[in-house]
Amino acid sequence: MRFGFAPLYNSHLDAWSAATALSQILATRAWDKGHFRQRQTVT
Repeated sequence: MRFGFAPLYNSHLDAWSAATALSQILATRAWDKGHFRQRQTVT
């Protein structure tokens, strides 16, 4: 996964918060829940 941070607008705290959120998502496997796997109708 690649992040494109804009150093002018983002602080180290923003990067730290993003990394913390991502680690929680991966630790709890929140991305692998059933409602994220349902395919939506394409129109």
